[in-house]
Amino acid sequence: MKFAIITPSLITDSLSEHVRFSAYMVFMILFCIFVYCPLAHCTWHPDGFLRQLGVVDFAGGIVVHASSGIAALAGALFLRKRKVQSTSPANIPFVIH
Repeated sequence: MKFAIITPSLITDSLSEHVRFSAYMVFMILFCIFVYCPLAHCTWHPDGFLRQLGVVDFAGGIVVHASSGIAALAGALFLRKRKVQSTSPANIPFVIH
């Protein structure tokens, strides 16, 4: 479950300032149910589709990074360019740290 929580957090940057927080929470729940869980099952279960093809993923790189990378790309392409371009950071102490 730790990987399931980490995966949507990797998508956050591509969706930040594009969607409201409540919509992002709904997205995270739906992503975990409909994308992450089936991909994890296909990769890690002995009878899984990808496992039967010979894919071995010990550290979660395929499930975590591939699914979050593709989802981030899809989100960026779907949401397009931001309407308001902000050049100043949202939180100066976080940027400096």
